[in-house]
Amino acid sequence: MKNSKQISNPYREVGILHNEGLDYVIKNLNPKEPVTIERIIELTGQYLLTLKNSTSKSDLALYYEFVATTINGLNQIPFQEFLREAKISKEGICFINEIQNISPDFDFPTTLKVLTNIESNILTSEMTEQEKQFPLICVAVAKSSVEYWIKQINDPKSLWIPFVGDPKAFKWPWKSDANGAVAGAIGGAIGGVVGGLGGVLIGGLLGAIGGAIGASVADALF
Repeated sequence: MKNSKQISNPYREVGILHNEGLDYVIKNLNPKEPVTIERIIELTGQYLLTLKNSTSKSDLALYYEFVATTINGLNQIPFQEFLREAKISKEGICFINEIQNISPDFDFPTTLKVLTNIESNILTSEMTEQEKQFPLICVAVAKSSVEYWIKQINDPKSLWIPFVGDPKAFKWPWKSDANGAVAGAIGGAIGGVVGGLGGVLIGGLLGAIGGAIGASVADALF
């Protein structure tokens, strides 16, 4: 029997941690109190602390600054500028743009299938492994975000209901998650969200998670 070679997105866990972070934020928001951008940023920073097993106030301040800067940047700077700053290859930018151009008229299961196909094309492309990093982070978070909302649609007790109403009728901003992941990964890798061994790599991944969470929750609730 012939064995078929299987390949996997190495950044899948970034998407999974992003979803866990969305749960963390929504569980700690009080539907009886006004939601502020500062509270969203604070909770996102606190979630990043849990990933580092840290209780350091200075780390929290660092994460707060990073998430706030990422959200501010996305609101003030054209997304293409982030891609140019990271010197992403032309093919990589094409894949990221392809993700952004998925029709908003697709239902979530169809969108997930399209994203899975794009992911496969990225993995089998002739780009170098380094060139694939940002497109794969982007599609990993996009897929996880769509999967997350499909789960909310099927959960009659979803914690998002007091904030957005019926999940079936709500247009979940999964593209904001993807943009936030890319912008956060770029900022984390360049600025070094954390230090120590592998700081640039780890910083980029933490940046992707924090940027995606902050951007999506902010877009969803404001």
